Formats: sequence, structure tokens, C-alpha cells
Amino acid sequence: MQLPPPIPGKRSGISRVVMVLLVTAATFVLVFFLLIFPGLLRAYSIPTDGMKPAISRGDSVIMEGVTYLFRSPQRGEIVVYRTDGLEGAQPGQLYNQRIAGKPGETLRISDGKLYVNDKPLALTNSTGEVPYTNMPNSRYLTSPGLSVTVPDGHYFLLGDNSSHSFDSRFLGTVPAKNIRGRIIMRR
Repeated sequence: MQLPPPIPGKRSGISRVVMVLLVTAATFVLVFFLLIFPGLLRAYSIPTDGMKPAISRGDSVIMEGVTYLFRSPQRGEIVVYRTDGLEGAQPGQLYNQRIAGKPGETLRISDGKLYVNDKPLALTNSTGEVPYTNMPNSRYLTSPGLSVTVPDGHYFLLGDNSSHSFDSRFLGTVPAKNIRGRIIMRR
């Protein structure tokens, strides 16, 4: 039996498969060079419980940095940042915490609540409102009567597991240039 001649303008099944493979490979190369290679999309394994229960030790997370090419970090987002230039932190480390204070805002912690510009502000995770504690051995917000004002170009970051988080209460405010991206997925 002889196969009919191909219809002009129609692709055979093999050429469709080849085309799909080429498009898939081109997409992978494009994603690699635009997102993964420059660090705009990265996977991390979390080494501490400072953000528990939102993110726990051993969780795998995906960070994306594309969003911050177009807008500033927003309160409540969990961000990944470098510790370069932060007093008390080993340079070159990557930490993750939640944005609590933005440039120009004044923060304080009293009775388990976060206050921004003297108004209570509830940051939440899967268990509800995050309770915050004053840490007497930290550099900032050591007691309920003390406050800190976030300088221009910086952010104040807090961990959800407040009594076990090495965050801005210890390290100070984090420069915007240190923030690499936001966590978009965990498993």
C-alpha cells in the first residue's frame, strides 16, 4: 500500500514534534538566561525556623526578583536579602523575613503588637496575626517604649517566629539594594 502524497501547507507528525522540541528548548534557554542565570529566579532550602510557620526549617522555596525591577517591596511580603554591610551578620549570607517597615516609617512593638506610625498594624500568616516580642538583647525595639525610624532606601524586616528570629531588631534596617526578591512558593 502506498501512502498518499503530503498535503501542501500541512506538517507531518514528525515535523510537529521537532517544532515542539525546538520551541521548548528555546524557551528553556530564554528562561535560563533571563531569570535563572542572573538570579531573578532561585530555589532555596530554609536552614532556620525564624519564619515559622510561614516557612519552616527544611522547606524548599522559590524566590523571584522580577517584580522588584518594576516596583518596591510591599509590607507583608517575605523577601530574600543579602547580609552584606549589616552589622552583626556574616557578609554574603541570604536571609528571609517579612517586610514590616518601609522607608520613612516609625515602628515600635508593644504588648505583642506591631505599631507603624503609632497605629497598630497586623501582619498575618496561615495561623492569623503574627505576635511580635521586644528582644532585650537586640539593638532595636528592645522595650515597648522604644521606636525606630526606617531611613530612606531601607526596610525593617521581622521574622514570624519573633522570639527566635535574627531580624532587623538585631541587624538594623536592610538597604533596598540588598533585597534580592520575594518568596512566591514553598513546599
